Amino acid sequence: MIDIHPKAVEYFDAKANELLLLLKPHKDIEASKSKNTSSRSAEYHQELPEEKVLKHSVKGFVDGFGISRAKFFNYKGGSVGLEGNDYLLFEDFVEKLYHKNEINNILSRHFLENCSFDWFEKKYKGEIDNTISFTKFLIEESNEVVKERKVSVPISYLSIESSFKLGNLTFEFYDKHYFDELFASLNERKEEIISEVDYESLRKEYQGVVFASKTITAEEERAVELIFDEIDKQIKLIRCFSPSTFLPIVESYFDRMGHTLIPYNHTFIYEGNHPIVNTFRDKNIDYYFPFTSELLSDYEKTGFIKIFEIVNKSMLSDFESHLLNSAFLFSHAIESKNFQDKLVYSLVSLETLMLKDTSEPIQNTIGLRLSFLTRNSISERKAVIELIKKAYKLRSSYIHHGKKSDDLEVLQKLQHLVWESIVNMTNSVNKFNTQIEFLDYIEELILS
Repeated sequence: MIDIHPKAVEYFDAKANELLLLLKPHKDIEASKSKNTSSRSAEYHQELPEEKVLKHSVKGFVDGFGISRAKFFNYKGGSVGLEGNDYLLFEDFVEKLYHKNEINNILSRHFLENCSFDWFEKKYKGEIDNTISFTKFLIEESNEVVKERKVSVPISYLSIESSFKLGNLTFEFYDKHYFDELFASLNERKEEIISEVDYESLRKEYQGVVFASKTITAEEERAVELIFDEIDKQIKLIRCFSPSTFLPIVESYFDRMGHTLIPYNHTFIYEGNHPIVNTFRDKNIDYYFPFTSELLSDYEKTGFIKIFEIVNKSMLSDFESHLLNSAFLFSHAIESKNFQDKLVYSLVSLETLMLKDTSEPIQNTIGLRLSFLTRNSISERKAVIELIKKAYKLRSSYIHHGKKSDDLEVLQKLQHLVWESIVNMTNSVNKFNTQIEFLDYIEELILS
């Protein structure tokens, strides 16, 4: 059940009543369309088809950019609703409602929009009495849809040896036995009989594929949104400990199913009038990332496993926020396909970690701080400082002069250095509350 603060209840009930007074009968839709029918114009309107929203029919307009501009319900052969500035007030109302943590933890913005408009319709038609306030209606409707449910999302090009838990997610796969039982149980229900063809298609698509799973108490659409967000963050962190981190020439492909692009080549070869059509990919590349038990053990040994606990926190410290931002930027570097992007994002990741503000000299500051964070001997520290200078020289040549230079040795050492920095900071999350405290600590090491 949603627990909304009494003052918030009072505010949203008052705003809902104000919006209720703005409902107006709507003129013929065709007459109200803009004459400008460009598909890219913000003035272009498209009628939305009727859809069932909490047992009622609504329709409206979207502009050429897919943004809703109006919403109506049927009433006595016509339409009543909100459009123009009145609709913008409604959108603002829904947005403020959605920004309440006690609400967005369990309800999607889409549900809030539909539920709000359903209350308007019922109040306008006199189907509910004055004792049913907006927030009371929202709570009652949410109680019908908020349930505990397990959500599993397939991950392409990831392989595991056995199920394991990482943060709040369980990584698992469904084997032949699971699909055989599923097929049998579905066919026990006469109304849900599945054909052999459909079953084999389902098995072929998902059997043996790794799934990231979590049990979530929320409305269905919100549960899916929440797990998508969590999976995307974890995939970025896992990528930081993948082979691509240490070998830049190895590309990373694993991601949520449907979000991975495997390069295929397509050719039409003519030796006469008719072509030989070929579609192929490089068979020498193993596109899968094996997430082994040994790798999971390495997560624990290095302390990197702690970052998966941080990513699930609702309130991050300044230090934790800088750490995660740096890790996500580094993941983008690893995922990138070309040398220049890998180089630039790796350096930006370091800047996020190692600079207090934009007034500090970048190269010298980062090089010096990194050398003391990751190395012990003078010669090793000098090597780190020199590496940072080389990396920034390559970056400058590319960004300012358009010169491309693929020095893989520099990139490989740089990515390894970024990884070491992230791991070191992960092991320091309980020691520092802010990034400034952490950098002050490094300054003390330098001066000692």
